[in-house]
Amino acid sequence: MQAAEAGQQQARKDADSAIAAREAELRADAESRLSQRVEEVRAEAHAQALAEAQSVVGRDQADAATARASERDARLAAVERLLASVRRIDAAATLRETLEVLVQSASLETPRVAVLLIEGDTVRAFSHRGFTDVPDAGPIAPGGVVEACVHDGQPAFTGDAAGLKAPGFAGLADDRAGFAAPLRVGTRTVAVLYADDASEGERDAPAAWPEALELLARHASIHLENLTAVRLNSSSSSSQFGPADGDGEVSEDAARRYARLLLSEIKLYHEGDVRLGREHRDLRRRLGSEIDRAAHAYRERIPETLAGRDQYFESELVNTLADGDVSIL
Repeated sequence: MQAAEAGQQQARKDADSAIAAREAELRADAESRLSQRVEEVRAEAHAQALAEAQSVVGRDQADAATARASERDARLAAVERLLASVRRIDAAATLRETLEVLVQSASLETPRVAVLLIEGDTVRAFSHRGFTDVPDAGPIAPGGVVEACVHDGQPAFTGDAAGLKAPGFAGLADDRAGFAAPLRVGTRTVAVLYADDASEGERDAPAAWPEALELLARHASIHLENLTAVRLNSSSSSSQFGPADGDGEVSEDAARRYARLLLSEIKLYHEGDVRLGREHRDLRRRLGSEIDRAAHAYRERIPETLAGRDQYFESELVNTLADGDVSIL
């Protein structure tokens, strides 16, 4: 019995050892498999993360390429729009049409624009877009962009170091920008283009519309000056103003056309004074300096040898400015 018990104990020990060895073997195999699976999962996760990162980079690159393409398209559209505006200004046949085209073209760049004619110390609204209440005429406000344009002959901004202000009718908020550019014929500022970015949308910063409007204003100024020169030259002979007859003398028709041109410019740029002069029947007193300047230019181009030279100017003065009524002068 003792031998049998000893044999059973030994058998149990051998069985326990075998079970422990098998358990250790299974445990080692399981750990190995688990470790291998962990490595596989880790590798799969790394590969997936790498793929996702590459996908994100690809999307970012695609987004960046799309943004660059959109920016190029926007710049191209802006240049094409400006080019079309310049061509429309070039096609304008009269001084008035040039200013009207300028207002239309400027309104494509920013929502609120106005062309203001300068008549001495008075400013008169010629045409505008986006403003609801622009007075017909009034004195040039001191300390504003319009006054700066007239005085310096250069573009001016609101909110700059000089503290210039927008015109009163603009009602411009402090966080918005106002801009004015002079329209010059020769050395004289005959009008001012005013514009601002007052709108319900967000303000673009930096904005390109002031540069675009300065370009349009400068080109319109050149076209206004060229129109005057072309109209003069079209009525000039090779040596002097006006088509000559067989003896090389200036004709009566040419003299009248030149007088009409000079006086029409007074009518355009000083329409307010012309209207008041007609109402008060004091045109010559009210517009004396402008009429004298026109008469001086007329006498410089029309020779004294033309019979009735001064009478032609006076006749056109009555017809153009006084609407045919000599008593209005």
